[in-house]
Amino acid sequence: MDRPRRIAGEVWVAVGVLAMAGWTLTEPAHPAGFITWAAAILVALGTAAQAVTGSLRWWGGRLCGGVVGLELVGAVGDRFGAFGRPGSPAVSWGDWSHFQAEAAQLVPWDRLVVPAAVAATVAEVVLGVLLVVGPWQRWTGKATAGLFVIYLLAMIPGMGSASILEYGLPVLIGGALVSSARGDRRATHQSPAVGRENTLAADYK
Repeated sequence: MDRPRRIAGEVWVAVGVLAMAGWTLTEPAHPAGFITWAAAILVALGTAAQAVTGSLRWWGGRLCGGVVGLELVGAVGDRFGAFGRPGSPAVSWGDWSHFQAEAAQLVPWDRLVVPAAVAATVAEVVLGVLLVVGPWQRWTGKATAGLFVIYLLAMIPGMGSASILEYGLPVLIGGALVSSARGDRRATHQSPAVGRENTLAADYK
């Protein structure tokens, strides 16, 4: 079952990188930031490596998971001022109030803004740490991709497609899917039959 997710991840990454490049060329006043582009390039490299058989497949997926995980952890740090004050270069929010104000654009009911912001933050911390550390990679990758899809669907009416590309969401969705499909490291050096047996335990490694 890894192959469909791997292919879907490759498509998401390819479409995302092309869309980001096109947006950067047509809207040079509002390009994606350096960190977003760096993450997109690393995810693209990991995706390309993951398409190869052998140990590169595992390492490519591992790279994608690590990059996406760091993006999540970094985003949480950003909303608590870890990288600078609001308005500083490469800072999306800079404090909790600015993050909450952006969350209000995505949530249709005022009373749900704070719970949604807190839930998103907790989910990002948990998923980000798990992606960086590496356990339960199938379920963590799937859950992360699902979280990003929810963000994407909420941002279309709330903030527009430009914000989706500014945050590199299509590439992050693809990276999470590729991470979930990287398989067991040992299986890349064994016969298909043995590899299939080992992938049953891959979620716990």
